[in-house]
Amino acid sequence: MRPTIFISYNSGVQQEETLAVRLQTIGAVNGFHTLLPDRFNHKSVVDRETINRIQESDYFLIFATSHRLSKIVEQEIEIAFQHFKDPSKIIVLYDPNGSNITSSPHSDKLTLITFDPHNETVDLVIKKIINVISVEEKSKEKKEQQNGLLALLGIGLGLWALGSIINED
Repeated sequence: MRPTIFISYNSGVQQEETLAVRLQTIGAVNGFHTLLPDRFNHKSVVDRETINRIQESDYFLIFATSHRLSKIVEQEIEIAFQHFKDPSKIIVLYDPNGSNITSSPHSDKLTLITFDPHNETVDLVIKKIINVISVEEKSKEKKEQQNGLLALLGIGLGLWALGSIINED
């Protein structure tokens, strides 16, 4: 059983929104249930549809490429924490060179994992993630969920790294 993953992004950060949409598409083609926030009518407040999507999810994920977490993402994290009550289910991957995520008032409610696409490999970051989200219970369903999440995270990190290389030129 593959997990349902809510993928958020900071409004107005094109790289993050593009990454989230691409991951949703790749995930859907490969049998994942991935959900994005509904930001069509609400740019600064989490609407009911987004709340429902977060509550349907097994994990909350955001790739923070170069900015602080926006107010709406912080609101989504608060909703996710109320739902999960487990910081290991709320994963924020961020570039330590461009983000100031650690000063977020919500940093105790999430799992922060750094990724410097210019100096770290995707494999290294996946190992960091495994250390954080490792499932102690050995149930087949939990292991399958973890493997599905890791596969999608690996794709997202690869897309992020590729985008960073392309944007250098």
